[in-house]
Amino acid sequence: MIGRTVPLRPATSAALAPLLTAAGDEHPWPPELPPSWSSDSKRAPAVFVRVAPEVVVEVRVDVAAIGGRWRHGLRYQRLRTDVEPDAVPRDLEIETG
Repeated sequence: MIGRTVPLRPATSAALAPLLTAAGDEHPWPPELPPSWSSDSKRAPAVFVRVAPEVVVEVRVDVAAIGGRWRHGLRYQRLRTDVEPDAVPRDLEIETG
């Protein structure tokens, strides 16, 4: 896990929700994100629904990285129905220099 998106707009969230399937317990991400993943580190851990990696979306990323993850939240750009999940590269290194 190297980043997270900022909250989606309600219309975007409503459009994506029917395309997503909840993942099983074998999902590699934790069931909640630590407070340090939030812009306000005094908040409680963020609970979220882990989903199966069956949908590809395009995101915009700020170039700032720290500790092997993106420093700022990624921004959802669009759904990519033309890209299969297996075509998305995994385990890429983030350049921080």
